[in-house]
Amino acid sequence: MKPYKMPIFGAVVGIACGLASNTSWLAGKWANLIVWAVAGIVLGLFVAGGRQFVWTGVVFGFLMSVSFLISGFGGTPDKLPAFLLLTLVLSVFGALGGLLAVFIGSRVRRLVR
Repeated sequence: MKPYKMPIFGAVVGIACGLASNTSWLAGKWANLIVWAVAGIVLGLFVAGGRQFVWTGVVFGFLMSVSFLISGFGGTPDKLPAFLLLTLVLSVFGALGGLLAVFIGSRVRRLVR
């Protein structure tokens, strides 16, 4: 697979996971973390190299966090600038979590080989 395709696929999966987490069957539940971790690990099973897992994990985690937080925003428009700043800060932590999950998946792939 081309090196740029996995980060794009990670972005799509991240956005889908973030949006799905605000549905009625996952909203406000700790099960979100399990879904996010499993999705990241599965992504990691398909990455080819070291640099690819880094970009895939960061893009996955960042966009998952952004889409989750923005789709769940229920405030008024005057609160939006502060909320976007908070979203940016929290998404950095989401990127680290996505990186960790994809890293675990890539390690599992190497062990199974």
